Amino acid sequence: ASMPSGLNRHNPMAIFKLFFTNKIMEKMVQWINEHAEQHRPTDVRLPRP
Repeated sequence: ASMPSGLNRHNPMAIFKLFFTNKIMEKMVQWINEHAEQHRPTDVRLPRP
């Protein structure tokens, strides 16, 4: 496959960014955070130090 010149083909994040823009990433983070908020456990007890 043809890759842009200068692209580090051994860097997974560089390849990922070819397909996902920062705007899309921000939307994904928003969706993930909304999902986490909606599915947050209600009875979580943290261990005492």
